[in-house]
Amino acid sequence: VEVLKTIPEDFPGYRTLLAMYQDFMMSILPYQDEAGMWHQLIDHPESYAETSSTAMFVYALAAGYNHRWAPEAMLEAFKEAALAGFAGLQAKLDDQRQLTNVCIGTNVGYTLEYYLTRPTRTGDLHGVAPLMWACTEIARLEGQ
Repeated sequence: VEVLKTIPEDFPGYRTLLAMYQDFMMSILPYQDEAGMWHQLIDHPESYAETSSTAMFVYALAAGYNHRWAPEAMLEAFKEAALAGFAGLQAKLDDQRQLTNVCIGTNVGYTLEYYLTRPTRTGDLHGVAPLMWACTEIARLEGQ
């Protein structure tokens, strides 16, 4: 997202990068749960709803809507997913407005169990920065 925001559209490789962004964004949509969240293991709904990844996806989807990076037929889907994800994130704020369910830093694991049992923290910076990015793009989206 940051690269797409920075490089000009006539830059060599821009269209390739945009296509990669679109493919990735469309590939995550089916994994969003009913609460608007994505899970620690995106294709394992039994894993916990993880907030830092959800915030990054909300940010990327909202930016795609705001900058019209999605194919026209997908713009509303990007917007709806971003807004649902943002609502899901708001539900994960504790009574002190700290973001819960942030996975701690994760190295490479070699088993499914390793990822399913990653601990979470509340207020961890791995989630705070993406949440702030998401807030910024959602504010732009809602202002349109």
